[in-house]
Parts: sequence; C-alpha cells; structure tokens
Amino acid sequence: MAKTTVYINSSEQGEAGAGLHIYDLDMETGELRLRESVKTLKQADYFNLHPTQKYLYAASKINSAAVHSFAIGDDGGLTWLNSQAVRDNSPCYVSVDQSGRFLLATSYASEGEGQGSSAVFPINEDGTLDPMSDYRQYAGSSTHPQRQQESHPHMISQEPMGNQVIVPDLGTDKIMLHTLNTERGRFEETSHLDLAAGAGPRHAAFKPPYLYIIDELDDTITAFAFAAEKRQYARLQTVPTLPENAADTMPLYPVDAHGGVLAPGSEPDHMASVNYPADLHVHPNGRFLYGSNRGHNSIVIYGIGEDGQLTLVDHASTLGNWPRNFEIDASGRLLICANQWSDDVVTFWVDADTGKLTPTGHKVSVYQPNCIKCLG
Repeated sequence: MAKTTVYINSSEQGEAGAGLHIYDLDMETGELRLRESVKTLKQADYFNLHPTQKYLYAASKINSAAVHSFAIGDDGGLTWLNSQAVRDNSPCYVSVDQSGRFLLATSYASEGEGQGSSAVFPINEDGTLDPMSDYRQYAGSSTHPQRQQESHPHMISQEPMGNQVIVPDLGTDKIMLHTLNTERGRFEETSHLDLAAGAGPRHAAFKPPYLYIIDELDDTITAFAFAAEKRQYARLQTVPTLPENAADTMPLYPVDAHGGVLAPGSEPDHMASVNYPADLHVHPNGRFLYGSNRGHNSIVIYGIGEDGQLTLVDHASTLGNWPRNFEIDASGRLLICANQWSDDVVTFWVDADTGKLTPTGHKVSVYQPNCIKCLG
C-alpha cells in the first residue's frame, strides 16, 4: 500500500492530552489511519518541517510560550529534542529558513503591550534549538475597530525568490519584509508592503515571481509580482474568496456585540453570518491556488495564469465547520482539510488538470485541528 506520513495537531488541549498526532495516509484511497498521539506536547498552535524533513518544529502556549524541536525517525515517528522560550505569549506560526539554519517564529500578540512580534532561533546540526538570536516587535494599527487596534502578525516565511522574510500583519494591513542575516541570525533592512485598509492579511503563498496573500477581514486574495532587478513587489490583482450572495447559504455563528465570532458553545450577543479566510496554498504543479473560508466552509480555487493573474475555478465545500488549515501532499493528488470546529479532518482528490476537488469519502475525528503537514 502506497502511504505517506501526515502530522495533525490539536490546537486546544483536549481529554486525550496530546497536541500532535501521527497518521498514515493511504495514497490509493485517501484514508487516514491514526498511528500514534504524541503526548510530549500537550497543545500545538502551529508546526512546520525542516527542509531536510529530518526535524519538526512546533509552537505552543500551554504553561509558558515556547518553540519545540522533534527528530523525525525513518518511519515518521517523533522524538522530542529540546525547547526554547518565546518572549511573547501567543506564538502562532513557525517556519525554517531556506538554509535550514534558523527557525522563524511569530507571535500574534504580547502580554501587556498587545503588539505582535517575530523572532529567530538558531538551529544546530542535530536539530536542537539555541535561544533566540533576534526579536522584533511591531507597532501600528488600522481601521477595524476590534481586530486592528494593534499589530497582529499571523505568519512568517522566507520568500523563495531571495532571502527576505515576509510577515503578514493582520493588525496593520502591512506585509513586513526583513532581510535575514544568516551569519548573525538577525533581521535587517526592514521594509513593508501596504494592503487595502481593513484587509487583514493572514497567510501567504508563493509561485515565483508571484506572492499571494489571503486577507482575513475583507474576504479577498491579493496578488503581488516581484521584480528581481529592483527587489520590489508591485500589486497585481485583488480577487474575492467568496461567491456572490454567499451569505444566503452560510450558517449562523455566535458573535459578540462587535460582530466578532465566538467559539461554539459560547454565550453570544446575537447570531450572524461571518466569514474569515484562513489558509492559502499553491498546487505543486503551480497551476492552481487554494484558500480556505471559515464560515462559508469552503475551499476557493483559482487558476494561476502565466502572468500571475487569477481566474476563478470553483468553491468546494469542506464537508465540515471552520476550515482553518489544509495541506496538499507533494504529489498534488490529495488535499487534506482541518475543520477546527467540527473536530474532523477530511480528504479530497485533486484533479491536476482542472484544479477541482472531489471528496474521497474518508474523514477522521481530531479534536480542534488547525495544522496539517505531509512528510515527503
């Protein structure tokens, strides 16, 4: 049986007391089978793989905020290596730079000041982490009266076109750009890109020389083109993540007095249709862009033209509630979607010619999943 290893987290600590789960994904049927729950980590906000796929790095806020390193065995099993403290209290994303020598981490907010931040942690040859070598807290705000009173970076990743680190900042409507000094492990030459006021940039995806940003607060995807000779980005296009009249078919969610969505079971001020785009990925063949809609509970699919322009293909139901994160396996055959509030993960076949999704008929129960990574 052709299979690959899939890692899935539990973003909140449940009765199982495990923050990471290891599954085998049957590449012929799309079925996920639980192999092991890793109880070394009680809760994981987000995790990512080293470029060599020999190590896994996770961020967690249980007890004290920290980043954690794990060795990946030949069978995909995980062995804890070490942890390092994060200065702020809400780490939400980690990734590894192209050299494999530094872990990049961002925190949505900090205790007290409220502003978000980014940090760098050197990676040793054995995969363990050294203490933080650089830290950058961001200032600013934007137009949304509740979600943009201060900086809220939501992702950190190094661009494949060069050595700049990009940080989409939901709170300020900016994409922060840092040059990473790989000798010192420090951010340098900071600049930024501006998004539309109230856009709320969340996650990014690349198809060089194009950068795509999914915007959480105004239900859009913004495309940028990178000019290598000038080392500058130019805004290319903005497209919606939702179909027309989407609210007519969306479920009602509990919201507070300001319209902010509440977790299921919370005491609401009232019920309303809401949507918050979340994750964004380019298909391995480079022809399609996929984004998740929490609320509309769909994956929006766009075709990517040779000029980087996006053309709508489809909106596919995620067959669950609140699709926060998804992953496309390296072969491009399967999309695996984490529906956070229905506590399940669903698999879909991907048509490499049309980009459209077809359910495999398989799903598994996972408590509060919000991050998925495939090995290989």
